Amino acid sequence: MSDRKRNKIYRQKYFWLIVYVIIQSLVIFTYFAMREKEELTWPYTVTDSAERVSLTEVSNLLKEDSDGRRAAVMNEKVYVETIPGAGLMSDETASEVTPSEQSQTASEDGSSDVMSTVVYAELPFPSSTFIQDVIMTSDFEIEVFVADGFSMGIWASIVMQLLFFGLIIYMILSMTGRVGGSFGTEKGFEIVETRNLESGLEAVAGLDNARTDVQEVISLLKNNGNAAMAGGRLPRGLLLDGPPGTGKTLLARAMAREAGVNYIRVDASSLSQMFVGLGAMKVRKLFRKARNLAPVIVFIDEIDAIGGARGNRGGGDQDRENTLNALLTELDGFEDRSGIFIIAATNRPDMLDSALTRPGRIDRRITMGLPDIKARTEILEVHCKGKRLADDVDLYQIASTAYQMSGADIENLVNEAALFAGRSDSAVITMDDFKAARDRLLIPRSGGATSMLEDERRLTAYHEAGHAVAAILNPNSDPVEKVTIAPQGGALGYVLQSPDRDRVFEIKARLKARLSVAVAGRSAERLIFGDEMVTTGAASDIRQATALAKAMVTQYGMSAIGFVYIDGQDNSLLDINKPVAREIEALISEAIKSCDVLLDENRDALETLAQALLERETLSGDETRALVLSSMADIKAAG
Repeated sequence: MSDRKRNKIYRQKYFWLIVYVIIQSLVIFTYFAMREKEELTWPYTVTDSAERVSLTEVSNLLKEDSDGRRAAVMNEKVYVETIPGAGLMSDETASEVTPSEQSQTASEDGSSDVMSTVVYAELPFPSSTFIQDVIMTSDFEIEVFVADGFSMGIWASIVMQLLFFGLIIYMILSMTGRVGGSFGTEKGFEIVETRNLESGLEAVAGLDNARTDVQEVISLLKNNGNAAMAGGRLPRGLLLDGPPGTGKTLLARAMAREAGVNYIRVDASSLSQMFVGLGAMKVRKLFRKARNLAPVIVFIDEIDAIGGARGNRGGGDQDRENTLNALLTELDGFEDRSGIFIIAATNRPDMLDSALTRPGRIDRRITMGLPDIKARTEILEVHCKGKRLADDVDLYQIASTAYQMSGADIENLVNEAALFAGRSDSAVITMDDFKAARDRLLIPRSGGATSMLEDERRLTAYHEAGHAVAAILNPNSDPVEKVTIAPQGGALGYVLQSPDRDRVFEIKARLKARLSVAVAGRSAERLIFGDEMVTTGAASDIRQATALAKAMVTQYGMSAIGFVYIDGQDNSLLDINKPVAREIEALISEAIKSCDVLLDENRDALETLAQALLERETLSGDETRALVLSSMADIKAAG
C-alpha cells in the first residue's frame, strides 16, 4: 500500500474523533472564559489558619443566628466564619484560640477590633444538594461564594460522561461504516498500485499450459474488458487451484503488472469476523474499494475458507454463509463491475460451493500442478538470477533430482544451497551445495546427534546396501542418486532415488519394482544375519510397501480381485476386506521372494557395497553402480 493511501485511511479513521475532542474542549474553555471573575480576598487570607471540623458541626453552625457572619465554598470545602459567643465557638473556646488560629476581619467602619475564627469542612461529592439545602437557605451572609470546587467537580463529571457516551457512539458508527473507523474491516486487505508491483510474467516460470488463458485475460484487462470483436465479454473471474507453493499468488500479481492495473489481495479467512454481519460488510467494502480503483484485479487467497459448500456446516458457521452470500451477490453483476476481475486461489477446489464457480461468477479455472522437469529448470533459472554459480552446476540435473518439488520448494532449495556456500565462506554456489541442500530438504536433520555402535553400523550398512542392490539390478526401478549410513533426521541411513524423467502415470512393473526395493532392506538383514537378527529399522519400509500394495489392490485394479475400486469407508464392502488383505499380502510376499533370490545370487555385490559404506559412510549413485556392476563382472570372470 502506498504512503498516500495509508495516510488517507488514517485521516478518515480519526477525523471525527478529533472533531469531537475539539468541540468538547471548546465547550469547557468557553465556560471558564465567560465566568465572572471575582475579587477573592476571603477566605484566601485565612485558609492556612482555618480549623477543620465535621460536616455535621458546620451544618449545625449554619443554622444558628448568624448576624454579621459569613460563609463561602471553595476548592470543595465549605468555610464558616465564627465569632466568640455564637454558634460552635463559645466565649471560653474563643479565649483559648491561639493568635495563629485567629484572623482579623474589618467591620463596617473599617476598624479591626472584632476577632473571628474560620472553620471548614470537606464537602461531599456531588455537593449541589448540600449547597442548595443548607448554605443557600441559611441566614448567613454569603459575601464571597467561590464556585471553583463545586463547578470543577460537576463539570468534570459532565465532561467525562460526554466523552464516554461519545466514544460509544463513535464505536457504533465505526461498526456500521458511517465514520472513517473500520472496526477490523481493513484487516487482511493489501492494496497495491500498478506502479508498485515489482515483476510480471517473466518471474513466473513453468506456465506453458496456462499461458494462453492468462494472456487472454491480460489482453482484455488492458482493453478495459473490450471483447466486442466477436461479441464477447471479459470473464468474471479465474479460479487457480493446485498444491501449495505452485505460484498462485505470484501469478495473480504478475497478471496485474502485465495488464497495468491495480491489485488488491484479500485473505479469505479475514472475511469471516467474530461479530455477525461484519464479514458481509467487509465484502461490500472490498468491492466498493475495487470500483474506486478499477481497472483492478482482486485476488482472494484460500477462498475455501468462506466458499465451502453451504448446508454442510453447523449453526456456528451462519456468519460464514452470510459472508458467502454477500460475495455471490457482488459477483452476480447486479452492480457495475466493469474493470474488476476476480482471481481466487484454493488447494481444495472440491470443497467449493457450486454457485461460486458457475458461469457469470468465477467462470474460468486453471489447475496449477507440480512443475515437470522442464518447468523446474526454468524456475531454477529464475531463482538463480543474481547468484554466482560454479562451472560444475547443471540446473537440468538439479531439476531432475528435485522430483515432486513445487516452485516454492525450488526457491527454498536455491536459498539453502546459497546458505551452504556461505557456511564455507564461498560466494560461489557449487553442485555439492545444491546436493547438500536437496538432502536437507528431503530428510530434515534431527535435533541431537545420533551415535551408533559398530554392530549397529554394520546392520545399517547391509540394510541400505540391500535397498541399493535391488534398485540397481531391477531395470524398472528409478536410478540411485545417493546411499548413506550417516544418521539424518529420523533415519539411520537411506537410499535416495531420482526418476530419470517425469511420468504422467505408473505401470505395474514399476510399482512392483518399488515394492521389491522397499522389502530389500529386511531381506538383506535376514540373508546376512538370520531371521532372529532382523531389526526395527524396516518399520518405514513396511508402511511404504503396505500402502503401495493396498493402492494396487483397491485403486489401480492390479490384483486377482480385478478391475474394482474399493473404498475403505464403504460399509457395504466389508465382506471383501479379507480378500483385499490376502491380495495385499500376496503382492508383498511375491516381492520378498523375488528379492531374496536376487540378493542371494548377488551376495558378493551386497558384501562389497556394505563394506564400502562402512568405510566411507556415503556413496554417490555413480559410485554405487560402479561397485555393484564391477562385483558382478568379477563373478562372471571367475566363473
